[in-house]
Amino acid sequence: MTRLVENILPCPQFLEETSPGSPFTRKIGFPVREGFVFLSAHEITWCQASGAYSVIYYGAGKKLLLSKNLTELESLLHTNIFFRVHHSAIINLYKVSRYFRGKGGEVEMEDGSLVAVSAQKKKLLLERYTLPA
Repeated sequence: MTRLVENILPCPQFLEETSPGSPFTRKIGFPVREGFVFLSAHEITWCQASGAYSVIYYGAGKKLLLSKNLTELESLLHTNIFFRVHHSAIINLYKVSRYFRGKGGEVEMEDGSLVAVSAQKKKLLLERYTLPA
């Protein structure tokens, strides 16, 4: 049986100011064939490993294929905003809409994507949110 936890909110200690220069508004340049795509943290929904490549899901159904592995990509992303939930996925903590319980569970992102959470990361992930008692 899958149980659902809705309306989870980031803990206040993990909230970032959205003033210019903060990690949430700072733009990161991602190299593509034609040049660079610039994205700020609030635009990125989640990132997925694809072999030696990574896919960034952002905006309304957009995705960007990078020739960087997930570890390289993780080093560019601010840890108060992004969290590696699985060896193959990094999520934006502000873009999670639901958590589904299970051994590790799954998170549903604002774009409707379901992302698996490893059993080892489940507790750390849930500690990042204020949950009702």
